[in-house]
Amino acid sequence: MLPVATRKRSHLPSLRAALARAEVRQGMLVAALYAVAQKTAMGMFGPFFIDAGYDLAQLGILAGLGLSAAQLLLPATTVAPVAMVASAAVMAFGFVALYGQFMRWSDPRQGGVDFTIFQCMDAAVSMVAGMLAGVIAEHVGYAAFFGMSCALSLAMLPAIWSATSRATEMQHG
Repeated sequence: MLPVATRKRSHLPSLRAALARAEVRQGMLVAALYAVAQKTAMGMFGPFFIDAGYDLAQLGILAGLGLSAAQLLLPATTVAPVAMVASAAVMAFGFVALYGQFMRWSDPRQGGVDFTIFQCMDAAVSMVAGMLAGVIAEHVGYAAFFGMSCALSLAMLPAIWSATSRATEMQHG
C-alpha cells in the first residue's frame, strides 16, 4: 500500500474562526429568529388535542392528516386538506430557504463547522421556545397562546428579513 500524501492546510477549521466572522454571527441570529417564529407553537399541538379529549390514536390520525383546531369555524373535513398542504409547504419552503442561506454563509474551508453552528442555534432555540411555550400556554390558555404565537411569528418576519439582508451584505463585502 502506498503512503497517503499529506497536505499542509492553509486554514484549520475551528469554532473560533467561525465565530470571528460577522456573517456567521448574523446567521446565528437568523437561525434563532426563524426557530422562534416557526417552532414556538409546534410543540403545543399535541397537548392541546390531548387536553381537548383526544386519545393517542386519534392524535396520531390528526397529526397524520394535519387537522386543525379551527373546526368550530369550519368543519374539519374542509380545513384538514388545506391545513395539511399549507403547513407542509410552508415548513418545506422555509427549511429549504434557511438551509440554503446557511450553506451560502458557510466558509467553504470550514463548511461543516459553520453549518453545524447554525444547526445548533436552531436546535437550542427550538428547545427553549418549546419549554417556554408549555409554561405560557399553561398560564394563559391555548387560545391566547396560539394567538400570541401567531403574532410572534408575524413580528419575526421583518427581523428575519433584516438580519438575512445584513448577513448577505457582510458576505459580499
